[in-house]
Amino acid sequence: MPGPALPEPTLSGGSLPLRALALFLACFATDTVAAGDSISVLLTDGKHFQGRVVDLGGAVLEIGRRGGANQVPKSMVKSWTYMPKEDDAELQTVLVLRNRHEIAGTVELLEDTREWRVQLDVGVAKYPAAQVLRVIQPNGSCLDASGKQTVVGFTPRKGFVKRVERAIAQVRGSDTMRQKEGAAFLSKCGYFALRHLEEAMVDPKVSDTDPGDRLLDIAMRERIRVSLPPEIPGRFPKFVETMFTGEEEDRLAALKEAFFESGSEIFPLYIVLLLDTRQPANLRGYLIDLFQRTHRMGELFDVYKGSTGRAQLAAAIALGDAGAYIGIDTLIEALAVNDPAVRRMVVEKLTEYTGESYGFDPEKTSEAQPESMEKWAQWWDLNRKKAEDTLVNLLQPDRANPARLKAAQLWREGTRLWENRDVDRAEAFFKRAVETDPTCAPPFVCLGIIAYQNRSDYIAAEDYLKRAVRRVTTEGQDEILRLAFYHLGRIRESALRFREAQGYYEKAIEIDPNYAEAWRELGNVVYRHALTLDGAPEDRLERFRQAGRFYEKGLERLEQYREALVLLTLDSMPVSSDLPFSSRTHNRGLRDLRRRLRRTEAEFAYQVGVIHLAIGERGEAKLWAEKAVDSPDPLIDYHLFFAQVLSELGRDDEAKVQFEKAKALDPTDPRVKAKG
Repeated sequence: MPGPALPEPTLSGGSLPLRALALFLACFATDTVAAGDSISVLLTDGKHFQGRVVDLGGAVLEIGRRGGANQVPKSMVKSWTYMPKEDDAELQTVLVLRNRHEIAGTVELLEDTREWRVQLDVGVAKYPAAQVLRVIQPNGSCLDASGKQTVVGFTPRKGFVKRVERAIAQVRGSDTMRQKEGAAFLSKCGYFALRHLEEAMVDPKVSDTDPGDRLLDIAMRERIRVSLPPEIPGRFPKFVETMFTGEEEDRLAALKEAFFESGSEIFPLYIVLLLDTRQPANLRGYLIDLFQRTHRMGELFDVYKGSTGRAQLAAAIALGDAGAYIGIDTLIEALAVNDPAVRRMVVEKLTEYTGESYGFDPEKTSEAQPESMEKWAQWWDLNRKKAEDTLVNLLQPDRANPARLKAAQLWREGTRLWENRDVDRAEAFFKRAVETDPTCAPPFVCLGIIAYQNRSDYIAAEDYLKRAVRRVTTEGQDEILRLAFYHLGRIRESALRFREAQGYYEKAIEIDPNYAEAWRELGNVVYRHALTLDGAPEDRLERFRQAGRFYEKGLERLEQYREALVLLTLDSMPVSSDLPFSSRTHNRGLRDLRRRLRRTEAEFAYQVGVIHLAIGERGEAKLWAEKAVDSPDPLIDYHLFFAQVLSELGRDDEAKVQFEKAKALDPTDPRVKAKG
């Protein structure tokens, strides 16, 4: 099939007829790029392209083709090869038309007619500026078609490699002007200079490969562009520069916005930043914490392998908190750090991970404790293989894992004993489970609950539950997370740390919006906080109202959940009769669940009414009390409360009716007898 028609050129001063010139240009402006500036690109998905490739200065490369172009993320390029034309011809300026045809020659913009004029060997052709996409200069710089000399990209041309090598030598040199000139060219080359920069920085033939990190500074900017999701440069034009010159809080804000915009697609960038030792310590700490909280264990291990110093130590701790102890040798080495605060933290983590301390005193240097250091070295020699196996299992959750299977068996036996109230033996099985597989999260939750409910050891309970959260490394473990957050909330609430408890309950609800117990405790903890809050009355009033709103929101969610439960009837039965359960069993279970939800909804309505009455809103209290007593199984408390509200409203006859209903439920209740 014929290619797209060329824009009709205007003949000016040529010796050929117009049709002959057009035919010549059609032959000259083919799919092959002008002047032999061809690049072969292999993508990570196996696709191959060859032709003009332009770095547009962001996260993508443009690969030209007849009639259009492909834009490919730089991160998808596996390799590229530059294939310059081998001849002595002088490089010419190239006019790129919007259909990607290229015309090489002596080019100028005619301002009066807004046309581009191309001087060819056979004559002159003119093209309206609107039909021209860009102009490629002999040095590879791409300018826009407006004639304002605005650089819009770069593409390698003949002599490119030699110019890059000369620019690298200039940046390494001592002449400031030459340094700036070389740096400007390398920055303009963008993606195409990166490979040469990487090689130059490890060149064994050069004693000082990168004085002042000047080459690294250029390379890091391009590494960031390569790792960016394609949409980020357009959404945040100053993102790359912010990562280098912005204040620490500005860098963190930009990273959080990028994460919100692109989600997990931004993680390759985070690895690049983590491996840049010049980034602020707090920023790298934030990124490591994010990797752990989002369960990106593979990326975290890559950071551990590719970093040194404190970044590697932070990655080792993050992996250890997830149950992968591959970085324990890094922690052991950190015992030799001169900072006592670092040594204290390391000893605490080593003790948590191994159950040993070997008498190491963090207030003393490692040189003063050779016996302890020797014992740590011996421990690592004995346990290295187990740590490596644990990491493999963590990175490959679908792989056959005997340790995980054994831990799961121990955990199930522990839960059976716990259900039979044999707490001591259950606890022993849970401890054996975590010793067998330190990455197994469920036993840690069970140990945490036992610690505070049966042993009154709140410190140990919190430690177990937090370790459970850190060990959730795959999706599908929401039940573990919501339980851990719920019980962490209960522990904080028992310590009267109401706002912290509120935060944990909200996390549990975020995981499971139908978590009735968490909604109950969320409303309750805010209500308790309001009762004990010092300060301005309006602050207490707002906390009371907030408690009511939480109960109302929980009630709304539970009502929606209950209405969504589908009973199987002849009309709603699936087409297939091959069900893994009987419709009778299914319906009985759902009816029981619906009844429980209705009871919880009534409880929440009662609590909202109590709050409204506490802040003097009797009319609102009456509405919620009515909702509570209208439930299928109202408690005596609801009727007595409704009677109280009606009495305060002066509706004594109605109050008496509610009192009689309460009495009918339980005539022996002291509150009924006292009023009888």
